[in-house]
Amino acid sequence: MGRYVRSMLLAAGWMCACTGVGRLPVEDVEAKDLPVATEVVDSVPGVDVPDGADSADAPDASDPVCEIQSDGTLKYLTIDLNGARCKFTLAEAKAGITFKYRIVVDKAVLNVVSYALDAGHCDEAGSSGLKVFEKIHGDGQSWCICDEGLCGPSGEAIEIAEGVYEDSFTWDGVNWNGPSDTASPKGEPFPPGVYTLVLRAEGTYGTGEILFAETATMQITLVE
Repeated sequence: MGRYVRSMLLAAGWMCACTGVGRLPVEDVEAKDLPVATEVVDSVPGVDVPDGADSADAPDASDPVCEIQSDGTLKYLTIDLNGARCKFTLAEAKAGITFKYRIVVDKAVLNVVSYALDAGHCDEAGSSGLKVFEKIHGDGQSWCICDEGLCGPSGEAIEIAEGVYEDSFTWDGVNWNGPSDTASPKGEPFPPGVYTLVLRAEGTYGTGEILFAETATMQITLVE
């Protein structure tokens, strides 16, 4: 199976999994090498909220403990959401919330081909070279840049050097599937509720083009 066809199938499977977070079956990776971690961290400022929003950036005693999970099969690399806030008002969301995250690489990873997981394979690599797909969804609501039109195959093999790479994305609290190539309008705002923020990367690495999937999730709460 060609690399482009394989990446299209993987992206299609991910795009259809709107109610949860899946795991790629990666038979070629030994179980003992899987960097699997689940962390629950205190809610601390890790999100930028514009000055015009009603609530202050710093959390108070009413903020929940953020439930953060990281899971993956790419050796020495983790998508890290630690330090992110997870409770916001509707006003904060409307003004725009910038979620910050890190790609933590404990040791250089060779021959990485990172797949674009949007429908048209338009997603661009972040500061590490990894293409991270970002989504917020739950209870019939969904935001992602899933459709930017058609860009075609891409994915040159790269080396991701050891280090910590900062990345972010901004969400304005509404339903949206991306602009497509027709300037698709944004939808209605998310109502108050509990939703799931998902960060996901897929591709191959190593001399044998071993499949990998890396995921980080966090529950976020919107209140009046």
